[in-house]
Amino acid sequence: FTQAAIDAMAAEMPQTVKANIYLADKTVIEIAEADLMNGGYSYSGRVLAGQKFGPGGVCASSVTLVLLNIDHHYDGIDFQGAEFVPYEGQKLLNGLVEWRQGTRYTILDPTDSNGEIVTLIGYDNLIHTATDYVDALAYPVTLGELAAYCCNQCGIALANPDFHFSN
Repeated sequence: FTQAAIDAMAAEMPQTVKANIYLADKTVIEIAEADLMNGGYSYSGRVLAGQKFGPGGVCASSVTLVLLNIDHHYDGIDFQGAEFVPYEGQKLLNGLVEWRQGTRYTILDPTDSNGEIVTLIGYDNLIHTATDYVDALAYPVTLGELAAYCCNQCGIALANPDFHFSN
């Protein structure tokens, strides 16, 4: 945040939230704070592998959006496999809002979108690493080959296969 946002937090100015939902068919749904139930945005982090956070540990996160659907605006929308990006906003003393973009979350199990509310729980990509490792490599392998194999097994794209000591 900028100094203006820090000053606004110190003055206990309200915060706001919005999100963009990206459906599998490439449709983008913009969600404003008014589209969310009161308290309909929450963040949760959890530790993987033994529920202890130590050296080398990781923490996966999830975000829950509870959409108001009283007007049935979201009826019939298939949120399965959709992704969303939340934005947290700090209202500034000058009336503007400073937005901070969150990470991309994947919706795995949406609730039925035909009720008065729709609950979407999105998980960051780290959730994919909570899978059993199946070793089918022929050794010896390079670190790059091992990283690519593990990422492929979890369904995570390896951003750069040419990292330091990858070969």
